[in-house]
This record gives sequence, C-alpha cells and structure tokens, in this order.
Amino acid sequence: MVQALLKNEHVSRAVKHADGKKGWIPLHYAVKDGNSHLTEVLLHGDRNTDTAYMQDNEGRTAFHIAAYFGHEEIVDMFVEHYQGCSDIVDKKGWNVLHYAVNGGSSHIVAKIMRELSLSHLYNEKDIDGNTPLHHLASSRIRSRQLVYHDRVDRLALNKNHQTALDVAYAIAEDADRVLTKKRLIRQLEISGGMGSQHLDERDRQGKGTKKLEFTKEAKESHLIVATLIATVTFAAAFTLPGGTVQDGDHKGSPILGHKPSFKVFIISNTISLVMAASAAFIHLFSPLNKAKWLDYYFCEVAFSFTLVAIATMIVAFGTGIFAVLGSSPIGIAAIVVGLSFFFVFRQVLQMSFGGESFLTFVINMVNAIAFPFIRFSPRPFGFFILQFKRSDEPKII
Repeated sequence: MVQALLKNEHVSRAVKHADGKKGWIPLHYAVKDGNSHLTEVLLHGDRNTDTAYMQDNEGRTAFHIAAYFGHEEIVDMFVEHYQGCSDIVDKKGWNVLHYAVNGGSSHIVAKIMRELSLSHLYNEKDIDGNTPLHHLASSRIRSRQLVYHDRVDRLALNKNHQTALDVAYAIAEDADRVLTKKRLIRQLEISGGMGSQHLDERDRQGKGTKKLEFTKEAKESHLIVATLIATVTFAAAFTLPGGTVQDGDHKGSPILGHKPSFKVFIISNTISLVMAASAAFIHLFSPLNKAKWLDYYFCEVAFSFTLVAIATMIVAFGTGIFAVLGSSPIGIAAIVVGLSFFFVFRQVLQMSFGGESFLTFVINMVNAIAFPFIRFSPRPFGFFILQFKRSDEPKII
C-alpha cells in the first residue's frame, strides 16, 4: 500500500511531513516499530532520499531511534546506505553510539564497535562532555567491546571532571545495580581506566568493588594449593573408600560401588581433580601473557577453579565417610564437622568481597567456570539474571 501511495507525487510529500507532537515523520514510526520492510520502502523511494537525514524536534534521526530500540536489521541499512547519518547528533549531543548504550542494546553497541568507519563515534562527547563510555557506566547493559577497544579513551573527562570510572564508582552505591557496576569497575580498572585527579580519593573510599590483587606471591601460593589438591584427589581415586574385592569374579571392583554415596564420592572427587589440574595449568601459562588485563582474567578463572576444587574435595570427603561408616554416630559426626567447612567458606568470601551477597559471588564463580573463555560478551548466567531487572521497553523515547 505504501509503495502504491509513493507513486503519487502529491501523496509522497507526506513522507516528509512531521507530526506536531514529536516532529516525527513516518520513517521514525516505522523504525520505532522495527518494521524493516516498511523502513526500506520509505528510505529507498526515488523522491525521498533525504528522509534518512531528517531530524525530529529533539534532533533525532531514524538512525538514532533504530540504535536505541536495538533493531539490528534497520541499523544495517543505515550503516550500509546512509552512513552519513552517523555524523548527526541530537540537541543533547548524543550520537548513534550514545543511543545504543542508553537503549540497552548491547548487540548494537557491538556492531558499531566492529565498524571502523564509525570509529569517530567512540570518543565523541555530548553537551555534558560524556562519551559513550561515560554513558555505559550509568547504563543497564555491559559491553566488553566498548570497554576494551583500543581506540576508546578511558581517561576522557566530562564537564564535571569525571572519567567513566568515576561515574561507575558513584553509581555503584545503588544497591539495585551493584552487581553490574562492580563488574564494570573491575573491567575499567583492568583495561587501564583511572579516576580523575580532580576528585578527592577519599570520596571513593568504600565505593565500588574490592578488586582482587593477583601478586606474584599470590599466584605462586594458588599454584601450590591447586597442585596439592590435584595430588590428593588423584591419590583418592586409586585408594577407594572400603577397598576393593580381592578375589572371585569381581576382583578389583570397589566393595562399596553399589552405594549412591560412593558414586557421589567418585563424581565430586573427579570434579575436584579436573578443576585443580585446570587451575594449575592456567597458572603455568599466565606468566606468558603480556597483556595485563588478560593475565588478570586468567588468574581470576584459575582462582574460581581452585575454589570449586576445594569445595568438591570436601564433598568427596563427606560422601566417602558416609559410604564407609553409613549412618553411625561417628560417621554423622565426621560429616557434620566436614561440611561445617562451607560455613567458613561463606563467611570468608563475604568478608573478602566487602559484604557482597554470597549468592552474587556464587553466580560470578559459576559464570567463570561454565563460560571461562567468553571475554568479549556478557556471560550467559549473569545476562539472564539481569533480565529480571529490565523493563519491557526503554522509556527515554
């Protein structure tokens, strides 16, 4: 129907007619609804080649709207055919990347960061002096592409003399957003971000995150712990609880092999061995990494592996004792004492991470274990948890 209407010269003029409320032309509405086919028709009409550059009352083009609402196919159209629109900013000085960050469209941010022709957007400041990285610090999304990109200026100051790290520290005080902001603070610090010298360092005491410090001595001790765990669990695998059958058709088979507790012992002991061996292997290669953030990243993963190895080793101990002694008083007492380790585990982690919830740390640890080599996109577990806090539709537009 639209194609038929556009053939009429008088009707086609309505394509450039803006409404009185927002100053939107039909193209703005088509883009907001994500109607890529209608958008293509309106963009590629013979008489309407300049509609892509038309701005509404706030100075926003349809490209801004597409980036904000995360319509990837429409963004591709603008990048391919109307890249000049990327030079246009609205009345607040926001460019397309600003809108992608504020709209919560991490996949659009990633797409823009992959386009070298759009690299002029990376450090462009709005009227308050905020770059897209400043906006990321206050946004509800995470984007490793923006944080770690070589061309992004992580030391840029806004008009309040704040770097992106300063903004992230300030927003981390909000309890509802502490998980994402602490993670962003850590990423900014690893990638070379720094706080402004204009701000009093005492203002940031107690804010943000307690960043783990993997010194040379810490790495060496972690390697020793991982090696010891691997040694103990390796030996336990060949020294089975209850021993083995010494004669008959089942010679060499574990005597307690039919018990569920014995099977749990084997599984938990194997997990502990694999995690400890993996941690030792990572520590073996971490000194070869020249990039500071990459070395920190591998140490973080190895640390998580070691913690899991310790926890599963305790589980193996408890289930092994239960397989041998069963529900006898001595067996129950040994299991209770052994499992009390997890209370200590919980308390130490809470103190080490500044009182952060135990569940938050477990989520981060499981993320690092289940998805250890996802470096440039949010790990799935954290991503799905954050979805519960997102609204169905952005509210700015």
